[in-house]
Order: sequence, then structure tokens, then C-alpha cells
Amino acid sequence: MYNITLLCTRHKEWGKCNSIELYKIIESIRPDVIFEELSLYWHMNYYDYNAGNSLETNAIKEYQYQNNNTAKQVAVDTYAQSTYDGTFMDIVFETQMDESRKLRELVDNQRKMEWEYGFNCLNSSQNDDLIEELHSLKEKILGKIGDEKLQQDYRNWKDIQDKRENKMLQNIYTYSKENPYHQGLFWVGSAHRKPIMQKIQEIEKTSAIKLNWNFYNS
Repeated sequence: MYNITLLCTRHKEWGKCNSIELYKIIESIRPDVIFEELSLYWHMNYYDYNAGNSLETNAIKEYQYQNNNTAKQVAVDTYAQSTYDGTFMDIVFETQMDESRKLRELVDNQRKMEWEYGFNCLNSSQNDDLIEELHSLKEKILGKIGDEKLQQDYRNWKDIQDKRENKMLQNIYTYSKENPYHQGLFWVGSAHRKPIMQKIQEIEKTSAIKLNWNFYNS
């Protein structure tokens, strides 16, 4: 009881990162509960009103169709996010610094790996290391630019990601305390993989309920 697989993904179709391949993975896991990186608002829009879709929601809809809607779906990305100015994201890519050129090269390489290797790439330590290098380059670029507002925007963005991850895990453990299940699946964007894995290790040391975590492709 309480087996759960962390499966990292991307939200748009790209090469082997597509809803067909994701459906095959979900079918191989056969979860009876799916924890989704969606807010309650977007979960309702995607599934109740069919007002949009993503790579993940298309795969899950197919899984539910093939299995008579037997899997419980739980939206866990419920941290109340404050707005922030994301201008820094564009600026770090557009400057002509050596670090920005390196950043663009790394992003291109990452996209090529995702296209060719799909979810095995997204669920790999190699991709984790690449994401950390991307974060490091962004910080160097913003430090060279020297604009305090841009740096604060970046700090705010990182803080939001940290709090979102904490809330998603909190929601999973709370649900697990109140609802028995045999096989769970937690899908989330690949940029969250390493920090979430680290947080799981800390939570498991003190949590009253123990979950048997599996990490896809590990």
C-alpha cells in the first residue's frame, strides 16, 4: 500500500515527449490515484470544462477512458501564488554576454535531448545537472547586469517554486493519511525533480505515514 511514482514531464508536446509516450508510461504504472501539478482552477478547466489541454492532461484523459475513470485525480499545486514580474527571464536570454550565449546553447542542447530521449531524459540526473547549470548562469547574468529589481524578481520566482513544491508534497501526504491507495503517480515538471527528491528524503524522516516512493527511470 502507498506506492507512489514520481514522474517528471514537460507541459507541451516535443519529440518523444508526447502524450502517447506518456500514456504508455502511465499505463505501465497503472495508478489508482494521480497527483497532478495543477491548481484547482486549472484542473477544473482542463477536465470539467475541456477549456484547454496539455501533454499531461491528454495522456491522463486517455488513461481514464481506457480504464473507465477508475483513477482518482487530485490537484496538488495549490500554493496561492502572488504575482511577480517575469521580465528577468527574457533579459537573461537576450543579453550578449558570454554567459547568455552559453545559456542559449544549453537550452538548445536540452531541447535536443528531450526530443530524442523523451521522458528518460526528463527523469535523469544528467537533466538535473543541466537545470542547475542553467540556474547558475541566470544568477551570474543578473549579477553582471546589476539591476536590483531584476535580481529580486528572480529571488521571488525561486521562492515561489520552493513553496509550490512544499505545498504539493504536503497535499500528497495529507491525502495519503486520509485515503488508502495501492499505486499513486505524481507528475510534475522536470525542473522540480531534484529539489522534490531531496524534500521527500527529509519528509520521510519524520512523517507519520511512510510512502514507498519510486523515481521513474532511476
